[in-house]
Amino acid sequence: MAWTWAEIHYATGFDNGDLFTSAEQVREYFTVENIQAMFGECSYTQAELDEMAEAVISHRWHMAFPVNEYQSVYNDDRGIPHEAIQIPWDVVKDLLGREHRGTPDDDAFLVDYLLQSGAPEWVRDAEGWVDEHGWGLIGPEVAGAGEDD
Repeated sequence: MAWTWAEIHYATGFDNGDLFTSAEQVREYFTVENIQAMFGECSYTQAELDEMAEAVISHRWHMAFPVNEYQSVYNDDRGIPHEAIQIPWDVVKDLLGREHRGTPDDDAFLVDYLLQSGAPEWVRDAEGWVDEHGWGLIGPEVAGAGEDD
């Protein structure tokens, strides 16, 4: 069975707490013993919980985001480099559980997700951009950029 975010949420409440920080932590959460300890019972088999865990891991649902893998440099219209984060569209879709709709709520969700995952504070108020590659945020100028040697 292909589990959806909503089905797993209603079955286990997996996304009510802090973000998972590793696949191992996800697998530890999705055990019959853990679900029983939290809810007093578990109506799922360990095999079903394993499927749920693998869906969470493969889609990175409610998992800390590896911000450093998506850090980039954005050159403004004057050629000045800025710190940036750009997330590919397929990853944005996994994080949101659907296509990005271009709404402030989608952007706020992604910014909050980045902050919870350890992104620099500048993402909170950063200017954004989108292009064919993904969704991005433009940060401060790169330290030392434009300085003469």
